[in-house]
Amino acid sequence: MTKKRRKNIFARYNAFMKTGILNVFAYKFNVLSWLLVAASSLLCLFFLWLAVFNNSPVDVINGFTFKEIVAYTVIINIFAFTMGGGETQDVITDEIQNGQIAMSLIKPISYRLRFIFSTFGSLIASDLIVGFPLLIISTIILTVNGYMTIKSPGHFILILLFFLIAQVLAKWLYDVIGYIFGLISFYTMASFGLFQIKDTIINFLSGTLIPIAFFPEWAGKIVNYLPFVGMAQNPTMIYLGKMNINEALIAILMQVVWIAGLEIFAHFFYQKAIKIVIIQGG
Repeated sequence: MTKKRRKNIFARYNAFMKTGILNVFAYKFNVLSWLLVAASSLLCLFFLWLAVFNNSPVDVINGFTFKEIVAYTVIINIFAFTMGGGETQDVITDEIQNGQIAMSLIKPISYRLRFIFSTFGSLIASDLIVGFPLLIISTIILTVNGYMTIKSPGHFILILLFFLIAQVLAKWLYDVIGYIFGLISFYTMASFGLFQIKDTIINFLSGTLIPIAFFPEWAGKIVNYLPFVGMAQNPTMIYLGKMNINEALIAILMQVVWIAGLEIFAHFFYQKAIKIVIIQGG
């Protein structure tokens, strides 16, 4: 791809990235609501894990000390916020229900790239508004109180670089899975139930609710090869230093492989699903 062509593609889809950014900034009340809910949730989880470890005969449970599980819970909840926004699935369903899908499909743009750029726009805004500020504050508090360990400034910078790459890829995974569920709406004409199913699966299998290490051993071995761990747990483990450099590289490679596979599947699924829309008359 030539430099001029890459520039033209970016210019064409830049507006969708800006829309994704503006959508997050436009709904500041949603951010405040999330902070209140997250604070309440973290407080409940803190006392839950405190009770678990206080009643445990050992100080380390499935590879986590009490302080490590608290740090994990804090960071993964901040990470989960940055994964919000860019509601690809909702947009697809709305366009199908109100008939706007016909106009979207005749525009001289890629239907898929439109959502990718919008999603990354929402990630930028989410990081700027809450993600980075909370991450910095939490890291300082956790480190000062011994809940998180930073080996050295150089090592932390390297870990941070891996984390940022993993975060971008995690957002892409979220989006492509949302896109696939959105395409299912071509057949169902609705997405509320699909949205609930998708969120339940992701929250449970991504390690957002509890680390995969707390799953039964046979289940953990399976889940660790699924794309969901790359959507929350693995980036969080990278940031907390629970993965060495080789493990972090393997985790990122797994994200890339799953993105490629899911995007290929989504492409062929779209080619088939779009015929349904034509039959229905758009």
